[in-house]
Amino acid sequence: MKKKEKIVEATIVKEPIQQPYLTYRMIEKNISDHYSDEAYYETTLHIPEDYMILTD
Repeated sequence: MKKKEKIVEATIVKEPIQQPYLTYRMIEKNISDHYSDEAYYETTLHIPEDYMILTD
């Protein structure tokens, strides 16, 4: 089975939690021919407060 990969931007929020998780916000209406209501936007990655964020 071939895996599909996509690069997404996400806002990172540190919280007093044990396990990381993702949330998505969905657009409720068509805003242009390029974007549709079938996609998720504004991805947020929720991570525990003691996680260290490493960037390139």
